[in-house]
Order: sequence, then C-alpha cells, then structure tokens
Amino acid sequence: AWNPSGAGLKVEDTLITTESGFEFITVTDSWPSLSIAGRIRPDIALR
Repeated sequence: AWNPSGAGLKVEDTLITTESGFEFITVTDSWPSLSIAGRIRPDIALR
C-alpha cells in the first residue's frame, strides 16, 4: 500500500502490479474522483 500523509490529511492506495501495469483496487464510487492520466483518482471531499 502507498500511504502518503501530511498535516491534516492522509491518502492510501492498494494496487496490484501486473505485466501490463497497475490495477488500483481501492477505487470507490462513494468518494469524489477525477481522471488523471487515464486513471480514476480520489478528489478532495468538501463538507
């Protein structure tokens, strides 16, 4: 798992490495997201 953090924030991803690239298995429709370089990534959640 990749787990960067900073003051007041934390991000964690779990992925599977295959011969053709990475497959992120932590993607969810319950969280705001955006596409970066063709991959769905978490966006900032606003309250």
